[in-house]
Amino acid sequence: MLEQIAPNVSSIVAIDNSPSMNSVLSKKQLPCKLTIKEIDITKEPINDNFDAIISSMTIHHVKEVDKLFTIFYKMLKPNGYIALADLDIEDGSFHTIDTGVEHFGFDREQFKTWAKEAGFKDIKIQDASIVKKPYGEYGVFLLTARKSKK
Repeated sequence: MLEQIAPNVSSIVAIDNSPSMNSVLSKKQLPCKLTIKEIDITKEPINDNFDAIISSMTIHHVKEVDKLFTIFYKMLKPNGYIALADLDIEDGSFHTIDTGVEHFGFDREQFKTWAKEAGFKDIKIQDASIVKKPYGEYGVFLLTARKSKK
């Protein structure tokens, strides 16, 4: 996903607590400035503020998703946006190996509720894609929302 965003922005701050994921990312050549922060933002706050936060297929690895929405809200500049893509509820077969999975997808209404409770406005959820694996197809949704202007 970073490759599609990078040509349209001047800088990206990638945040991940996985050393292996960060190692892969550090080898990519992007047409913008890239800063990689290896932290778990649910345990270690950062004081940066962003215009947008984008996440693709990672939130099902986070235990306290309601807390994450609050953290995202604090990390955004006024009028900033989130775009979060993740799995619809599934039977647990999406990951064949336990890689820190905390949720077998999400109920879309619950996901919207967490965003609303954190303070987000203009919340929308739509179909994003279908991940096809040899053993099944898995729906992916996209939630977009905005922080208020204040």
